[in-house]
Amino acid sequence: MPLLQRIVRSPVALIGLLVLVLGCLPLALYIVFGPPDGNPIGLGLLAFVSMLLGIVLIGVGTLPSRRRP
Repeated sequence: MPLLQRIVRSPVALIGLLVLVLGCLPLALYIVFGPPDGNPIGLGLLAFVSMLLGIVLIGVGTLPSRRRP
């Protein structure tokens, strides 16, 4: 099964994708709309941690399961 289908069918992978997007969104919005001389350290740390967690959840969600049909 292709990777994209595994991500769409796995609730763990979808949660990981959601965590990744929602964790990086504040930093992206600050970069686009924030002051040019700002220093968003907290938002950068949030993005870093959410990227790690999201990638781990996507990886775990896309692993083939050992369930029998």
